[in-house]
Amino acid sequence: GALPLRRPITARIGDPAGPARARILADSFPYLLVVDPDERPLGWLDQAEVPEAGNLAGDGLQPALPILDRRTTLKDALSMLLDADVQAGIVVDHGDRVTGLLTIDDVVTWLRSDAASRATAGGSITEGGETDPPGGR
Repeated sequence: GALPLRRPITARIGDPAGPARARILADSFPYLLVVDPDERPLGWLDQAEVPEAGNLAGDGLQPALPILDRRTTLKDALSMLLDADVQAGIVVDHGDRVTGLLTIDDVVTWLRSDAASRATAGGSITEGGETDPPGGR
């Protein structure tokens, strides 16, 4: 099955900062994704850096990396996340618009549940990561 994506908390430069701060403080993921008017990612703001008042500015944004698309394999996504030393990758559509987030925890949880479902179906994981069919090879 497909791995469900997490919806990011997003805001645009110039948006009121107070409501954006309230939304990101209430979410389990501690970063606000700043997007352009077409929903393309511009960068991240740590929740501690989102002002309580005024409007959001573009300064202090961390790079919006890594960018993933629906063709990115889980193995490649995990590698990209680890290489970039970040908690989440931004999944975009063919127009580079944000469709969701993929975190390392999401990938690991999905892989564990997928391995458990294969194990209960009678298969087993070999050292090479291949699945043995029930009854062996």
